[in-house]
Amino acid sequence: MVGSCTPGKNIFSYFPLMESKTGSQPHYLHAFFSQNFRKFFYLSAKFPGMGKSYIVCLLVFLGLMFSGCHHQQVKSINSQKNHDQALLDSIKELDSLSFATLVANNSLSQLYAAKALTVAMSLNSSEGKIIALSAKANSFPSSSPDSEFTYLMKALKISDSTKYLTHKPNLLSSLARLYFSAKNSQKALVLLDSSIILAEKFRNFSVIALAYSTLGNIHFDAMDYPAAKACYKTAFDIAQKHSL
Repeated sequence: MVGSCTPGKNIFSYFPLMESKTGSQPHYLHAFFSQNFRKFFYLSAKFPGMGKSYIVCLLVFLGLMFSGCHHQQVKSINSQKNHDQALLDSIKELDSLSFATLVANNSLSQLYAAKALTVAMSLNSSEGKIIALSAKANSFPSSSPDSEFTYLMKALKISDSTKYLTHKPNLLSSLARLYFSAKNSQKALVLLDSSIILAEKFRNFSVIALAYSTLGNIHFDAMDYPAAKACYKTAFDIAQKHSL
């Protein structure tokens, strides 16, 4: 009787079988442990000293085996991280190309944005998806505000649900511009206020300057020229101070 094992019961029945990948044969580790523990018990009974030496060698071997498995797992994880980073860099590059060709060749701009979105959908990255959706939104001409709005809202939804807020100030600023164009200045003002507050947190001065410029346009449209002038000056001062 060993421990709480029932007399006469095979001790190896207490080691649960681990299924192989096919599910049809016991996992090789089970066979390995069973075979070597049998050897240990046999040698311990017949040659007490030799049994102890055998188990020491067995433990050393197991340590090396599992150490090698861990090293391989870490190597695999690092390889996946490098792959994901390469895809994210590709999305950012496509976003830049889409923006650069926005005016001169809008069809090409939309093509770059579409490619960025395709890459992003294969990547488990909130940042990648937000950048790609923003690129897709910005690639539409001014005659397609509904399409731009749809993709901006998709990006904003991901930003809020995942708490990845780095790009949210820019999303809010872009949405404010669309609301202003749709003659909904009050909604635009609320979005711009939120955009500025969040952009200050991330020290995103280009978004802050752009938001104040849009605020100036809203006040100018309302014929509040002193307020418009103050906003334009703030936008200019921020851009000049941070070499934008």
